[in-house]
Amino acid sequence: MSIVESAIMEGTLTLEGVWLHRPTDPAGTAKNYRFGSNQRGASHQSFSALTRFAGREFPVADFAKYHDQVYSVTVDVPHGETWAQDITDLYELESSHDTLAFRDNRGRSAFCTLTGLTESDQGWGTQISFEVTKVDYVLETV
Repeated sequence: MSIVESAIMEGTLTLEGVWLHRPTDPAGTAKNYRFGSNQRGASHQSFSALTRFAGREFPVADFAKYHDQVYSVTVDVPHGETWAQDITDLYELESSHDTLAFRDNRGRSAFCTLTGLTESDQGWGTQISFEVTKVDYVLETV
């Protein structure tokens, strides 16, 4: 058995828009939606139970050890040669119910599932909104 050493590379990754792909096949499934960079947001929710005790004015909070992290995403798909295929690919990624890798130009990165595609016709093309919900996923490397 031989050990292979590789050089550590340093640099900056600059992304345009939103990137989605299946972690098991990034090269074959990568999709880039370049437009709509100012149409995203995030929400983070901790879960707790409130218990009210006799003699206390306010409840006691008991927090669980889990959270929800959800990104609201809207991408713009302009008319052009790839317009129809770009829309179809996004629907296929959502319908697959696979865990996906999500990255955007604002530094967000998560393994996720896509839910709730909403399509809106525009004069210049199509706007598609959806939610990206962060999930636990371990990428196995060999």
